[in-house]
Amino acid sequence: MYLAYDDHWRTGRRVDNLGANVSAWHESPEAGGNGSSTYDVCSECCWDLEQDPHAHDDDLTPYNGDPQGEDGWGGDVVHPPYDDGEYTCKVCGVPLRD
Repeated sequence: MYLAYDDHWRTGRRVDNLGANVSAWHESPEAGGNGSSTYDVCSECCWDLEQDPHAHDDDLTPYNGDPQGEDGWGGDVVHPPYDDGEYTCKVCGVPLRD
């Protein structure tokens, strides 16, 4: 795991919880208007997700009452600039940059 003071960093991407079951839940009255769960992950962890969208299900758990997406984690959700050093990868902890 990388620590905040580590000189290493990687480009990042924001991924979301994917699947028809998540979309159906979001559109249901029980959802209460909550959106899909998202997390910021580094380029290496994104590569893992591209190979297997469920590769990091233990580290990326849905929130806001979302069900676990049948299609796993992926996509490229709009995110704030990572260059301020405030964001780290949810899976491995490395600092993220754009």
